[in-house]
Amino acid sequence: MSSPSDLPDLPEAPSAIDLYASGGKGSLRYVFLHGNHAPTNHPEADIEGKVILFNRQGEIVFEENPGRPSAQYHFVHGSCVTVDDQPCPYLPARMFVETLLRNVSIPALVVVEVPKDEANLSPESDDFLYMSLLALGRSDLDPIPMADRTYLEQMSQGFVPPFVMAMARKSDSFLPGDARNLSHEIADSIMTTAAEQSGLPAFLDLYEKRYVHQAHLSPGDILESCLLHILKMPFELNSSIRYRLVSC
Repeated sequence: MSSPSDLPDLPEAPSAIDLYASGGKGSLRYVFLHGNHAPTNHPEADIEGKVILFNRQGEIVFEENPGRPSAQYHFVHGSCVTVDDQPCPYLPARMFVETLLRNVSIPALVVVEVPKDEANLSPESDDFLYMSLLALGRSDLDPIPMADRTYLEQMSQGFVPPFVMAMARKSDSFLPGDARNLSHEIADSIMTTAAEQSGLPAFLDLYEKRYVHQAHLSPGDILESCLLHILKMPFELNSSIRYRLVSC
């Protein structure tokens, strides 16, 4: 793990009080939909993953390797140098992607709120965008079970777009510590706006089989249970670096 002198020159992380009061609006706030932090220190590694950038309406504005479930990111000394053996001139929120892809469990799925300046998109884009970061494999690890791969691909397709759209509506008022109320409100919003053909019912069916051990729950109750697990522990990149949740 890096010593303090090895850390990049980043803005001072907000205090716990400031982060709670503001919700971290304007910083790289993120939540784990699956997995958790797992700092690593490999000088060179190949990571199988997928980076997708959404606008506030849940529409894709950038996708690495469109039409394919994943790409191969080659890292050397912490930097992504190629994607699928091709040079990598652009990654949205590059510092976040390079840091988190190397510091999450395998498998993992993260959603992050990205300020427009970090995304490096046109001035006409939304002030804030949302990015999903999927990690499915790493060159020093055995392949993940097919059931995990299927679950995360279904989550990416059926859950992430409506989740992003609902979170965008609540972003200004979101406060860490308010997970139960927020989960209820987000679940109501998603169930009201998500179309049947969105893939959400298929994801909720998978989620129920994997994690829910109660009979006769409605799809809304299952969704709220999923959201509570996700939203109870939000993170912010600078704070995660400060408290050594990730290694630079």
